[in-house]
Amino acid sequence: MHTRNVMMWCVVFSVMLLLAGCGGNGGGPTAMEPMEPTEPTTPTPPTCMADPDDPDCTGPRPMEGPTAMVMGLTAAIADPDGDGEFPEANELEGRPGMDIMSDDGGKLTVDGDELEKNDTNILNAQEFQHMMDASRASLRDFDVNVYQRMKDRKTDTLTVYTNVDEAMGEEFDEYYAALASRLSADGATDDFTRGVNDDPAETIYGTLTFAASGDDEGKGYKHMMGSKIPTGAGQNREIDPDDDFTGTFRGIPGTYACSADGPCTLTTNDDNELRIEGALMFTPRKTVNDTDDKHMISGVHPDENYLVFGYWLQEGTDRAGDATYAVNAFYGGSEPIDGTSYANLSNLVGQATYNGEASGMYAKKALSVGDGGAVVGTPSEAGQFTASASLTANFGANPKVATGEIFMITGTISNFLDDSGTAIDGNWSLALNGDTGNIVSGGDEFGTFSGDTGSGSNKGMWEGQFFGIPRGTDGTTALTGNMDYPTSAAGKFTGHFENGHVIGAFGATKKK
Repeated sequence: MHTRNVMMWCVVFSVMLLLAGCGGNGGGPTAMEPMEPTEPTTPTPPTCMADPDDPDCTGPRPMEGPTAMVMGLTAAIADPDGDGEFPEANELEGRPGMDIMSDDGGKLTVDGDELEKNDTNILNAQEFQHMMDASRASLRDFDVNVYQRMKDRKTDTLTVYTNVDEAMGEEFDEYYAALASRLSADGATDDFTRGVNDDPAETIYGTLTFAASGDDEGKGYKHMMGSKIPTGAGQNREIDPDDDFTGTFRGIPGTYACSADGPCTLTTNDDNELRIEGALMFTPRKTVNDTDDKHMISGVHPDENYLVFGYWLQEGTDRAGDATYAVNAFYGGSEPIDGTSYANLSNLVGQATYNGEASGMYAKKALSVGDGGAVVGTPSEAGQFTASASLTANFGANPKVATGEIFMITGTISNFLDDSGTAIDGNWSLALNGDTGNIVSGGDEFGTFSGDTGSGSNKGMWEGQFFGIPRGTDGTTALTGNMDYPTSAAGKFTGHFENGHVIGAFGATKKK
């Protein structure tokens, strides 16, 4: 994605050198009179340096200039509506956008398309696929993944950063004994029975009973695997009460058996959904050492405290066949705070600091006319950036928070690096400006904030939201006092510098 362009001009000078001949004395031919030397020809100054595409131009042409991609990205980052004016009031909302949402576990849904989820009715290229070999700049505290789809003559590429942890597992007996709804969700009855442990060295796990499914959609039957479990559409298998067989349920090894009232009939319909007639039971095998050999159901407890943010690039062509570009940023996370989950936001006092990282796209422009003839403001490079993010949130007034700064959040995006880790410009530092009350503590926008960025005439915009409800050691919410600040914040921003533009998003967690 990173592109550097250097303006170079080449002037070629031609010089003709005429040599006079030499003769000797005697009867040879008469020596020619030496010719007067001519003055070197002065090259005609080019008249088309500013327009090298002029067909009448006879002067030198640039060997390399700003590429169409750099020009297109610069326009998309700085001036998405193409009216030649920036900054503008709609810089964040007015860009071509997609409806991006995150669910439990940090997965993204874009325009109703869940990333990596294949729909048999849609071509894979038209869905977001994980680009395993894509390379993006890394961040210290956030993992990066790239997704891409090609749809409606446009290619959408998402660069996604998240600090979501892998979903945690739970021990088999604890999982099914805790809530009867878990049994029902997996197709079992509420009769979760444990055997009698005759050998203290062994651990006996409970038995799941799967009653007749009827018209049920199969529920947890999709977790069944075994030598006698039908796997193809339209198959069926009859199991007698004494016809036990080994298999797994949710990856846990054990034994399947039909109840004494059997037989049981296992059938798959045309949609490959498993149906059961009778009552089939699954008993996990005994274990001797639960430290090394505990039966765990994996991935049943997704991370409940994470952030996700990033940027997307849309590339396409217009009717004339010219390349078009659009750039936007997005953010989200688990547990966005609201008036129900975090009713005490308006009661918080004091100050909280959030530190994190940011990423997005930048465009840099040349500022001076050099030997190469660069023009002020000429786009010179564009690509991905990474940066540091810091926020200071003032809540209710206390010794650290003045009355004029209550419910105000400000911050800074700094240390802008390109995708190779090189500083883009040592002077770039983007102020995230705030004002009294820009943290919303009521209504539909509860827990959100917004403001402008930069200074003087180089103003952009930023917005964000608080995420993460503090929890006690027992895992429950711990909203007990004034120190219960939200655990994280995320947002997006635009910024304009004298010699460049940025658009990106950030994620930050509360400083301990």
